[in-house]
Order: sequence, then C-alpha cells, then structure tokens
Amino acid sequence: MPRTISGIPFQLPDVGLREVSGRLYLDEDFLVFDVEDALAGEFDKEVHVIKVDPAALDAIRLERGLVRDRLFIRPRKSDLLTAMPGKYGVELPLKIWRKHRQTVLELIEEIARRGREEAA
Repeated sequence: MPRTISGIPFQLPDVGLREVSGRLYLDEDFLVFDVEDALAGEFDKEVHVIKVDPAALDAIRLERGLVRDRLFIRPRKSDLLTAMPGKYGVELPLKIWRKHRQTVLELIEEIARRGREEAA
C-alpha cells in the first residue's frame, strides 16, 4: 500500500505583488499541492488544489541551502506549470525551510519507489 506523506509547507518565487504559498503532500495516488495565492499576502486570496500523478513527473530534485532548500519538480507535460500561479520554464521551483528537509527526502524517495513499481 502506498505511503502517505503530508504537510510540507512551501513558497513559490515572487509573482509580482502576489505571494504564493502552500502545502505539498503525497496521498495514496497523487502528489497534491494545496496552493494559496494572495495579493500582498492578505488580499484577494485564491485557493487551488492541484493533483499530479507521480508518473507524470520527469524529475524531482532537492538543492540544499543554508536556510531554505529548493525542490525542483519537472513534469513530463506543462499542465502542472500552467496550473500554478506565475510563469515557469520547465521546472517548478519550491522554496522549503530546511527543517523540512528530511520529509522532502522521504517524499522524493517515495515518488522514486512508485516509479520503479510502475516500470516493473
């Protein structure tokens, strides 16, 4: 049975005056992004729930930083990139506090494990 990984808070790079943050988690079937998009962090809030099949990801990698890490998610198709607030090239860069590093590494490993199972 697939493992559930929950609650990794993230922020997206600045999108003009809008601040985009949320939580990333892995449920039984999907990588889920709960995204909150707000003007100056307080006004005109929009909430999005975006679900992605882990098999739809081309790559996922973590770059470690002193205070914050960056999790780069590269989808096979641009659906995820267009669903997220802002504009992104080929990867979605999530800023994540270092204290969540272990949970992020577990998430990456679980996605890789699911990929291996599907290939077998």
